[in-house]
Amino acid sequence: MKRILLRTIVGLLLAVIVAYPVDWAIWKVRMVHGTGMGKVQVVHVLAEQMKGNKEAYYLDDVDMVDCSRSLFPRGGNGACWWVQQHRQVIDR
Repeated sequence: MKRILLRTIVGLLLAVIVAYPVDWAIWKVRMVHGTGMGKVQVVHVLAEQMKGNKEAYYLDDVDMVDCSRSLFPRGGNGACWWVQQHRQVIDR
């Protein structure tokens, strides 16, 4: 059982070690062609604390956020697949 767990952990670690530079290389090629970055619409919501442990939510702003079209965050921006799944940002 320990051997299987150890092999699984080592395999996952190797997969990440290989995936990171491959993802970077693909992203760099996309940047050369002008398709390495994208934009996603993000909604900012302001949450206010009220009496009785209640919260009130107010629409604050709607922005277009830059994102990288890659598996991992690149260029100081989040990955587009991640930003698209987290389009609503709640500011407390």
